[in-house]
Amino acid sequence: MSQDIVSTVMNCMYLNVDCMNVGIQRSESCEKYLNLDAEFSKSKQAYKDFLKKYLQLGKHCISLEVSMQLKQEVFQNDESCGYQNAPKILEYFDNNDLKAELKDKERTIYKLKDTIKSLRKNNKKEIVDHDRCDLAIINEELENSVAKLLYENERLCKEINHVKQVLKISLTQPNRHVFFKRNRVTL
Repeated sequence: MSQDIVSTVMNCMYLNVDCMNVGIQRSESCEKYLNLDAEFSKSKQAYKDFLKKYLQLGKHCISLEVSMQLKQEVFQNDESCGYQNAPKILEYFDNNDLKAELKDKERTIYKLKDTIKSLRKNNKKEIVDHDRCDLAIINEELENSVAKLLYENERLCKEINHVKQVLKISLTQPNRHVFFKRNRVTL
């Protein structure tokens, strides 16, 4: 009988140790899960921040385009320039240049809108189950696209300023329109 009691006590001790091991493993698993969840939350927030900045940049580019178009219209409608006496052919070439420039800008705007739409669709369709590597790649791609957009915006602004300067020079010097027709500046 005492042997049965000893064996029962030993079995209880083994069961108690097993329960403690299971409890320790469970707490370690919970701790790992909480750490992964915290890392995922940080990565998700960084992704949202980059997406927000990208959308703001797209809106800013569109507003810049609209303001440039308005300034062009004001510049074209300004009667104090004195370009009413310029030949019609020069105006025709200038209008064609401006139309080509506007088409390029419209293409850029449409590309930006398509990119924004695809980002919104991807954001809705994707499961939030990204690991850190995927989020790092997405963040890097967003940074690259933002850099490209900033470069394109700067290039377009320089082109517009250049065209304005050429127009001002050609319109303020009436005898230079012949030279302008021969040595036309192309964009």
